[in-house]
Amino acid sequence: MGGVGDGTAANDPAPLIRPLSKQETNPWQVLRKRGRVWYFTFIDHDGRKIERKGCTDKQATVGMSQGAETRARRIRNGEISARDADLPKQERRPLEEHIQAFEAMLQAKRSTAKHIHMTTRFIREIARFSDAETAADVTAESVTAALLALQADGLSARTVNSYLRGVKSFTRWLHREKRIREDALAGMSMLNQDVDRRRIRRPYTPEEAARLIQAAEAGPVVMGMTGPDRATFYALMLATGLRKSEAGSLLPESFSLDRDPATVTIEASYSKRRRRDTLPLPSSLASRLRGWLAGKPEGKPVFALPDKPHKMLYRDLALAKIPRETSAGILDLHSTRHTFVSEIVAGGANVKTAQELARHSTPKLTFDVYAHTRLHDVVGTVERLPDPFQPPARPESARATGTDGEPIRKRFAEYLPNGGDGNSRVDSVAVGSAEMSNRSPDVHKSSERRDLPPVFGLVRGESEARPVGFEPTTFGFEVRDSIR
Repeated sequence: MGGVGDGTAANDPAPLIRPLSKQETNPWQVLRKRGRVWYFTFIDHDGRKIERKGCTDKQATVGMSQGAETRARRIRNGEISARDADLPKQERRPLEEHIQAFEAMLQAKRSTAKHIHMTTRFIREIARFSDAETAADVTAESVTAALLALQADGLSARTVNSYLRGVKSFTRWLHREKRIREDALAGMSMLNQDVDRRRIRRPYTPEEAARLIQAAEAGPVVMGMTGPDRATFYALMLATGLRKSEAGSLLPESFSLDRDPATVTIEASYSKRRRRDTLPLPSSLASRLRGWLAGKPEGKPVFALPDKPHKMLYRDLALAKIPRETSAGILDLHSTRHTFVSEIVAGGANVKTAQELARHSTPKLTFDVYAHTRLHDVVGTVERLPDPFQPPARPESARATGTDGEPIRKRFAEYLPNGGDGNSRVDSVAVGSAEMSNRSPDVHKSSERRDLPPVFGLVRGESEARPVGFEPTTFGFEVRDSIR
């Protein structure tokens, strides 16, 4: 509490550095000079004796000593945590040290080597363009300037987003690990890739997929892979939506062809979502794989993929006389995955099934990016639209009864009058007796029908009849029949 005339308000927090009283002074707090530099010693929050380097000015070193002792005392008292007290030091560390620690964390998480390399490269490129030397230098303004510089170098919005995604994951980790006070990039949004799309993939049509597989199977050895191996590789990619790295990791024991259904399993270390995935195989492909796998040695990949398998695909596309690029987009190896997702969606798979088969984290990715709709897929839906030039006429009977021309449900038809003027219950057809129309109207009184069994369970021809008339008689909840 501040006293009157001491220059401080009653609710002001205690300053971080202030002169210590004799009672607060650390008995181990001593100064020692080495050459021109002063060093100070103090007791930290764990009770350890620590010596730190000060500076050439003795009074400034005394201030540093008092600040270190104050922080240690506040940690001991529970006012702040040790990690919070270490924030200023962390923010002054060279940025490269943080990047190396982040890289070690990704390796500990068993991220793929490609992901680690690309992410850390993006972070270092952003740091270079923004002249960031410490973690505190990574601000929204500096990163925005770096992204604009990357765009000026000709990078697409999709590529720039990859840079931003990498550096945002880095700053989130810095904040979570108490290396920076706040995540300065938390509010930064991705660029709109739709306005700058330079690489648009399209799926293979069924005819193109068949021609590609036939051309590969009959073709010569290409980049070390035989024709049957390449044909099987393409067929498996089209039938499962596997990524090329996942297909390249498959061993003979990855296939379970005697199950119902037959399956193929991708180990978690090769799956993009780091999970062990088991995918069903079409029966026709499973039959082909049984003979093809017979000569494959166990424990070794079934596909000897070259370093750049896309070049192998381009040669097979040329053999099949399929253009790599059209006005609809380009064809590459990843287009087989687009084809797989598009076909399962066109086949009527619901949202959850399509997402699960595609192994995506959200259905938005499945339907917005991978599910391509062909023109003939939507023609039937369009043809079922009503003709705007000829609105349907309402029948006179629909206006009179309010049914709007809808067919009467069979389960309720027995209640409707089909004789006389349509206004009397007596002229209706009885459910259980052909003579029901000749009975007196008194039989409809509820007092005489309280012993009727529930409507549910009655069958035609039984002695008890279902209530008749335009509005069926009800006997409490026992006989009510809900409209479904």
